[in-house]
Amino acid sequence: MNATENGPLGRSPFDAAFRVASLSPRCREVLEGLLAGQSNKVIAHNLGISPRTVEIHRAHLMRKLGARHVADAIRIAFEAILAGRTGRSRRLPLTLAEACPRNRASDPDRLANRSGGRVRR
Repeated sequence: MNATENGPLGRSPFDAAFRVASLSPRCREVLEGLLAGQSNKVIAHNLGISPRTVEIHRAHLMRKLGARHVADAIRIAFEAILAGRTGRSRRLPLTLAEACPRNRASDPDRLANRSGGRVRR
């Protein structure tokens, strides 16, 4: 599929990249966990938050992405990664942060300031 063509739901990959870029940094971390095939409990453990908080972030990202199912959210994330590939280089971005940079979303200093001086990973 060409980058300017519409995807299976009539949206362009660049629309997917815009949607993923509009997510908060924490929602993007939860989405990356979903892309890795992790459960809510595993994502919560890795991020140092409760599973219920992961469920809330997951609901927010589903709404912001316009996804009805987790499979839709994963497809939109992959479209965003592919859209990030076009025009930059032939190397496929490995993370959502590379594909859809958003206001230093992956900047550790910014995360450290927000989390009371420690970086959560």
